[in-house]
Parts: sequence; structure tokens; C-alpha cells
Amino acid sequence: MSAANCAGQARVCCGLREEEQTAQAQSARCRHWCKAFAQRKTHCAESRAQCTVDKNLQSLLRHCLSADRSVATSAQLVVMNYAYNAAPSVQQRIAGATLELMGSLVQSGIQGNEEHIWRCVQTLVIVLRSLSVRERQNCVSLFVKLLPDPVFPKRKVLEKLKMLWIVDDDPRRTYADALQQLRIAAKSTTEADVQRELYTLVSLG
Repeated sequence: MSAANCAGQARVCCGLREEEQTAQAQSARCRHWCKAFAQRKTHCAESRAQCTVDKNLQSLLRHCLSADRSVATSAQLVVMNYAYNAAPSVQQRIAGATLELMGSLVQSGIQGNEEHIWRCVQTLVIVLRSLSVRERQNCVSLFVKLLPDPVFPKRKVLEKLKMLWIVDDDPRRTYADALQQLRIAAKSTTEADVQRELYTLVSLG
């Protein structure tokens, strides 16, 4: 498909032919094309695809902050769907926004935000290899804050932390600020296997 055709489809999905489509069909078509533009492979000019994706992501990320929990949940799920097989530039944009959202949720209180926070964790795992060193550091810091909370299964949080350790060439240096918090978490847990895994991360770090 040519760049002109792609741009034409994008204009259609953004509402220039509203008289020919119902609101639901138009919305579905828009999501389809915006997701297609976000993929690693597209026949459209990169600048056009990026512009379309940016506008759609901006809207989605605003909805992730909605006070209406059902709206926020739906938006987060769409962002997660976007993240799969997305172009690196799209994954980087999603990573930055998701870290910001998760930081805000954790700061406002983990209890009551558990589902939204865990969706952030899942999204960050999807875009893990697109994270910068600073973003990985931020990611570890946020994940470690989940360990003391009884709502989050420590083993699942540990799995995500291990993934961050694996993708880094020098975790001891990169995650130095988090090592003390990991030691504290290890001392405070009564689960022997979790404690062992935490100390393993500290020793590897």
C-alpha cells in the first residue's frame, strides 16, 4: 500500500467520512489503522505514521489518567495491545508514559490502585528492551516498592526484577541505589524462597 493510501485511510479513521460510518465502526477502524501504524513494519512514510500514532497515543494516555476507572482500565489495555510488536520509537513513548503513570499511582497509594499498577508492570515488561538505563533504574525502584505490599505476590514481582537484571550488562552498578532496599525486603519477608531469590539478586547486583 502506498504512503498516499495509508494517509487516506488515516484520514478516514480520524473522521473525514463520518457520514459513511457509524461511530462504532469508525472508532474500530481508527484503532485498527493506528495500531497498524505503530507496528515495526509499515508501508507508510515514517513521519506520517509517527504523527498518526502520536496523536492516538496522546489520547489514550490521557484516558489512562481518567478518574473513571473503567475508562482508565480500557485505555491501559489498549496501550498494552499497542506495545506488542510496536516500532522502537512507539515502545519508547509508551515506556516513558507508563513509568510516569506508575510512579503517580504508587505515590498516591498502592492500595486501591493495585490493578492499574499491575497493568503498568505488564506494559513495562513488554517494552523492556526499549527502556533506557535511567528508565530501567526507575523501573526497578518502582518494582521494589511493591515488594512490601501484601497485595502483590512477591514471586511475580521478583520475576519482573529478574528480567531487568538479565537485560543489563552491569546490574550492580546500574541498580546500586536499589540494592539496599532489596536487602531490607529480604530481611522482612518470612518466605524462605523469596528471601533466597532477593539475596541472589543482591549478590548478582
